[in-house]
Amino acid sequence: MTKADTRGAPTPSTTIESTAAESREAASERRAGLGLTISAQVVWGLQPLFLPLLAAMSTLEILAHRVLWSWLAVSALVASRRTTRHGVRRLVRNLRAVLTLAACGMTMGLTWGLYIYGIVTGRVVETSLSLFIQPLVTAVLGVVVLRERLRPPQWAAAGIATAGVVALGWGYGRIPWMALLIAVTLALYGLIKKRLAAAALEGMAVETVFLVPVAAAVLAWCASAGELTSVSWSLAALIPVAGVMAVLPLILVSAAVNRVPLATFGLLSYLNPVMQFALGAWVLGEAVTPMRWCGFGLLWAALAVFAVDALRATGAQLPRLRSGALWLSTSSMARICHLDGRLAAMSAPVQAMAAGPEPQLAGARPSLGR
Repeated sequence: MTKADTRGAPTPSTTIESTAAESREAASERRAGLGLTISAQVVWGLQPLFLPLLAAMSTLEILAHRVLWSWLAVSALVASRRTTRHGVRRLVRNLRAVLTLAACGMTMGLTWGLYIYGIVTGRVVETSLSLFIQPLVTAVLGVVVLRERLRPPQWAAAGIATAGVVALGWGYGRIPWMALLIAVTLALYGLIKKRLAAAALEGMAVETVFLVPVAAAVLAWCASAGELTSVSWSLAALIPVAGVMAVLPLILVSAAVNRVPLATFGLLSYLNPVMQFALGAWVLGEAVTPMRWCGFGLLWAALAVFAVDALRATGAQLPRLRSGALWLSTSSMARICHLDGRLAAMSAPVQAMAAGPEPQLAGARPSLGR
């Protein structure tokens, strides 16, 4: 090799320095992704403390304001981002995508309404239950609607979860219909949106458009019937925050989803229902009887079986957190549980419930942030 040939060749020292720099950058990206993911889940998890501040209004009023302010917030974000604007234009030119998003929007509105009603009527623990059982309901829908086949551990998880729901029904003295309805609507959202490759923010921009006329009609009806709540300045200041809290987690999730391993992202997403359960049981003072603890314990065991089986099937490794605890998460775990070709549930999102749809982690272009 001549001197001219070797002049531009990388030396071992420059290669090592370049590799070290890339490693530091990757570690920084992972830390940022973890921070963004945890922040999104915390915003979702704090909803039970925020929504009761609006309890002077009816559930329909809160829902209508949440829809309108979410639409305004999403529209502002879409207008400020060229790639997102182009994505929305592509969606609205596709009739199938528009009809799918219209159905998603109506399902999301129903989920939001049920969730708000559950929180403001003091059923925070029961509402958190819906987030724990939603991945299992998604699996059942996959079997019933899409004729998918479950592995033996997944059948075992479904059986354990059924026993948990029965125990909870015994503990409540009634069927926990609120939790079941929210879980079903979340699972239906994922089922409807399963094959639509739309980023979270773009999808939500179109979905909320279909809810805006309904929200406006609700407020107009309340005003004409004399049912519109007369709000104080402090309450009026909180109303727009409802929309921001619906959109902010989406933004955080979109920014985080490509920076952390999928398994870590899904497991951390269970921070939301864990926070809601803890707030309901220990901060808001909702009763959790021994039988209810038994029911939740069975559900958590079922989710552990479900998650471990899914991670083994996809070859993913369970992340080791310094605390030694694994934060299991609702709708995002549903995606992990179906990465091997099963339902790629929503997004959110959990999360459609607390804040709107999360980015689809399988078969979709993530772009948000929760």
